[in-house]
Amino acid sequence: PASSLSTGVSTQGTSSSSSSSRQHPQPGQQHVVVVGGGVGGLAIASRIASTDKSCKVTLLEKNSRDMLGGRCGSFDVSTKYGTFRHERGPSLLLLKDVYDELF
Repeated sequence: PASSLSTGVSTQGTSSSSSSSRQHPQPGQQHVVVVGGGVGGLAIASRIASTDKSCKVTLLEKNSRDMLGGRCGSFDVSTKYGTFRHERGPSLLLLKDVYDELF
């Protein structure tokens, strides 16, 4: 189902969105669909929503809402010693040698 973020961007999971919960743009209103909720998708959706308040922006992400941000995010791992938060990061920064070999 669609949900609103503070930027006015609605997010929809591609597998679980229902047509009854979608808000359609008004006649004459611009509607931008951003595919991918990684860092780039979030940045451009936020920029468009904050620049043009009359524009409807929909962000499509195949993963759950917990995965917005793509590779930049965090996850918790619980062990018998406690719960530890791990940060994800862009592979090109973590695997610079692999990136250099490709390009």
